[in-house]
Amino acid sequence: MPVTVPGTTGNITIATSTGDLLGLSQQISFALSTLGGALNTTQQTLSGSVVAPTAPTVGSGTQTSLILTGASSVNATVPAGYNYVIDNTTGQSTVVGSNIQLVGNETGGTYSVTGSTTVAATGGNNAIYGTGKSQISAGAGNDTVFIAGSGTAAGGGGTNTLVGSGKTVLLSGGTKDLVFASDGDNTVNASGTGAAILGNAGTITASISGGNTTVAAGGANLSATLSGSGGVVFGGAGTTNLSISGSGSTLVGGTGAGTINSGASGSLIFGQSGSLSVQSGSGSSTFVGGSGSATVNATGGALAFGSTGILNFVGGTGILTVIGGVGGQERVTVGSGGIQLLEGTGGQSTITSGAGVATLFGASGSVINFVGSNKGFQYLAGSGSETINAAGSSTANTLFGSQGDSNSGARMIGGSGVDQIVAGAGTATMTGGAGADFFDFFNILTVGKANIVTDFDSNDLVGLLGYNQTADELRGTASFTAGVGVTLTLSDNTTITFSSLTNASQLNGRIVTNG
Repeated sequence: MPVTVPGTTGNITIATSTGDLLGLSQQISFALSTLGGALNTTQQTLSGSVVAPTAPTVGSGTQTSLILTGASSVNATVPAGYNYVIDNTTGQSTVVGSNIQLVGNETGGTYSVTGSTTVAATGGNNAIYGTGKSQISAGAGNDTVFIAGSGTAAGGGGTNTLVGSGKTVLLSGGTKDLVFASDGDNTVNASGTGAAILGNAGTITASISGGNTTVAAGGANLSATLSGSGGVVFGGAGTTNLSISGSGSTLVGGTGAGTINSGASGSLIFGQSGSLSVQSGSGSSTFVGGSGSATVNATGGALAFGSTGILNFVGGTGILTVIGGVGGQERVTVGSGGIQLLEGTGGQSTITSGAGVATLFGASGSVINFVGSNKGFQYLAGSGSETINAAGSSTANTLFGSQGDSNSGARMIGGSGVDQIVAGAGTATMTGGAGADFFDFFNILTVGKANIVTDFDSNDLVGLLGYNQTADELRGTASFTAGVGVTLTLSDNTTITFSSLTNASQLNGRIVTNG
């Protein structure tokens, strides 16, 4: 919408085209129109590099305006004393001034202002530099705006560069804008597509509704809301607080502490060395741990990869899959959707039972502790030496030794509930706990390794299946060694030592076979 300002011989109209996003030129036009006789206007046709005429001396209550005209580019310095400057030149002009309200021309230009200033760029490509308290508004061109001190800079359409230092508001609405919050307390509103927002120091508060925006906090504290899709956010050395409602976001923590609420759409989240707290909504999210500690509360389904840092995960209604890191530490509370845990080599996990079922897979050197009294778990040992310890549980659990590694060694400990512990291809040390437990050996699984049952009593049963031996024949193989216990030898040379027994007769009625 064109704006009209008073000239010395009549009104001057400037076509704002799609420029001046904030409509500052309209505000200036209205202010000038209301001054009437209280406005003293100087109009000057200039060329080249010049200093504009000295501002007239006026009385209290009178405002002054300077109108610059010319058919070529002008490099003009505005003396002190002018309140308003209208650039009505037709070329790419340069205007330098202080404490002025300036309306740029339709072609675009370079404007450098200090003090308490307003710049309305009405068209073209502009470079605007404001120091002090500035209100700067550009439009559809490709604009570069630097603002230091306090105030607002609006880039408008096009592809823009906005730089803020101090206490500034940076409004990005173009395509692939570059926004740099240098230092201080900066607020960024990004509504365009493909913006890149970079921090350095201080604080950034960002509201991002445009899609495919990239944010890198640097050394700044970052607080951001993302409603646009496809955003990528990198936390930095400061604190990071993110609230996400847009889909397809990728979020990377920093060296500072962070808080992320990923909403209903689901996100890809990477932890780093800083501590991280994540609230994952009903959407399916993927979390990759870092070297710092992380706490994740998942409402919906989630896939989590542990690392060297401590990972605290609380499951929800969706299925939770956790892949432990090498030497990692996972602390997982099972939600109603259940959990699948694939422990990493040398990892240490504590699983707290919940409303859903837990399926746990061990790994070489791993230790998994299971506690609680809700639903139980199923465990399958991997390769190498590992431990599953459910002594702190009262649930009904099923524990399997390794199904394929004859060199594996599993220590499997049940709780106070009814546990089923199944030997595998390797050696196993089995402890049933206080409940009535089942210790099972299947010929199709065992390969002649030595096994130990530490706490067999009159409440327990041992199943010896597929060995073509009756219970009496098996008891006939028994031998007792003081300090070791009673040992049975199966037909494939698998041995079972009951370290709590002193006589084979204690196995009477406690052996189940199909031989």
